[in-house]
Amino acid sequence: MKDFLLFDLGGASVELTLVQEGEPVHSVSIPIGAVTVTEKFNLQGNVDAIALQDCLKFVRKKLLAADWIKNLRLPLVGIGGTARTFAKMDQRTTNYELTKVHNYILPAEHFDALYTEITTRTSANRKKIPGLSSERADLIVAGAAVIKTLFDTAGSPELVVSGCGLREGLFFEYYTSYFHLPAPRFDDILKFSIRNFVGTLGGIVNESHCQQVTHTAGLLFDQLKDLHGYGERERLYLTTAAQLHDVGKIINFYDHARHSAFMIGHAPLYGLTQREQLIASFIAGFHHASAARPAGLPLRQHGHGRRLGDGPQALHLPGLGRSIGHYVRASRPGYSRHHCGKRRRRRHYDGSRRSLQRGGLRNEPADQAIQKGIRHLPAPRLEVSL
Repeated sequence: MKDFLLFDLGGASVELTLVQEGEPVHSVSIPIGAVTVTEKFNLQGNVDAIALQDCLKFVRKKLLAADWIKNLRLPLVGIGGTARTFAKMDQRTTNYELTKVHNYILPAEHFDALYTEITTRTSANRKKIPGLSSERADLIVAGAAVIKTLFDTAGSPELVVSGCGLREGLFFEYYTSYFHLPAPRFDDILKFSIRNFVGTLGGIVNESHCQQVTHTAGLLFDQLKDLHGYGERERLYLTTAAQLHDVGKIINFYDHARHSAFMIGHAPLYGLTQREQLIASFIAGFHHASAARPAGLPLRQHGHGRRLGDGPQALHLPGLGRSIGHYVRASRPGYSRHHCGKRRRRRHYDGSRRSLQRGGLRNEPADQAIQKGIRHLPAPRLEVSL
């Protein structure tokens, strides 16, 4: 995300930052927080309709002091316990398959439904809302009023919930200072988080092998683009899966594809939405024949093998994972597949020359070999329309 309105809602204030093209343009701290607004309008018990309207008018007047937030039509990015609580409530309401909060997308209409639910229940019944902890039940009405006013004033279509906050900001400031980096930001946060995640595994991943698989999978993807019709975003899923396809070896070598899928799906990766991260996990899961069996992926046992999301844009993860996962599988050294009846064709790659050898009889640049051998590769099953 490069353009958004960031808010950090605390107990006594809300900090707003307008980010455009990845740079902070405006920033302000406004003294309206979940605790102070709750105490001012007595919102901790049963909600009085008149008090709630007075609260909304008060918050709106305070926010209009920052006139640059009006009609931005940009996504909100929420930091703090109130934003995370709304994500948890929506996940429980929609039977969302994951419990992960970071990068969860809450559409404006979902927020409005939750807001109505919160403000119309009694104090006792409010505590029974799934996903809402009893400790936050007294403060949630005031927090909801602030976020609703932000939605209405900025005209935002959705709220993207952040699992990170001030702690992470302080850490990265210290990190960049310690390593003499120019600024506490990264041009490619996904690349950085992948390297960071791999670095926590104690050298279990052969990085040169993964780089070779990533390079070759990218070549196959590009050369077969007319066949599969995918774009740059799907290529990013593929290269992410290729870089991490062996992380499951830290758990079990022989079933590592299944474990890799689960680990990628739950890894601290930034730069991907939750849906995109699951797509990458399924691509990695299908890079090995054993994981392609119906009982293969652990995620499927927990329901993640079903569709993620509703409507025409919903993704059938096993279908997309199997479709793109062919390229990771075909890129691994020693890849073999029965093809054309009893004939067996083997493909493997020479790491030093990055070349494709077919049956050990040729040694030529990968681009040329792929062009000549393209008809022998398994065609991906396009089971998903994005």
